Amino acid sequence: RHWQYYVAKSRCLQKVFVSVKGVYFQIEAMGESINWLVPHKFTQLLPKEVDIRVMLTFLEFYEVFLKFVLFKLYAMQNLQYPPKVDNRLDEAGCFLLAVKASPLTEGNEESNLSNQEPSESKPEVSLAVTTTTSVSSTALAT
Repeated sequence: RHWQYYVAKSRCLQKVFVSVKGVYFQIEAMGESINWLVPHKFTQLLPKEVDIRVMLTFLEFYEVFLKFVLFKLYAMQNLQYPPKVDNRLDEAGCFLLAVKASPLTEGNEESNLSNQEPSESKPEVSLAVTTTTSVSSTALAT
């Protein structure tokens, strides 16, 4: 949900395509084209040969990695991360409208970056995000 909120706030959505597999999205963030697939919701049967514990280990890693990436992307949009969720709207079914991120202020930046030295002494870090999901250009053509 935080990723969808970032895409909506930054207005970087380029293309959307609905297919049999699900909904493909494409954005451009920091000069990089990012494609991802949101599958249709249906029940999946997991084979007994699949070791769920191994998959959960990768899931834990990617959750932490994604939180770091979202923190950097929100900071570039001058928004606090993580955003607050209005429970009243969330319970009413307003999935994305329930997310509210307030703008960063000088005091908020200092609390988020309290252990860092002044920005003059630190080299600027660029963040590139890529995905492994590929989408044919004809499928996303407008």
